[in-house]
Amino acid sequence: MEKHYSVVYVASGSLQGEMIRLFLESQNIKPLVNQESAGTTFGFTIGLLGAVKIYVHDSQLEKAKELLLELDRGDFQTEEDLDIKDDPGNE
Repeated sequence: MEKHYSVVYVASGSLQGEMIRLFLESQNIKPLVNQESAGTTFGFTIGLLGAVKIYVHDSQLEKAKELLLELDRGDFQTEEDLDIKDDPGNE
């Protein structure tokens, strides 16, 4: 990996990795994504071969960590998201 980049997130599989990459890009963070080639080829989502590492430049590392914590807390949910969860018809 290029110098001055650090791992900010380790995703389970390429789908989760892509979601995190797109989220960070939407927040003006420029991530790099790396997965073991066998994991990509066979679609692994668990273990070392399924791990997808998300890297960001060290100058954006603290901001990316902060955004991911906010995402984990649910700070990016909208009222519509909450309405869908509370609707008994969606169970």
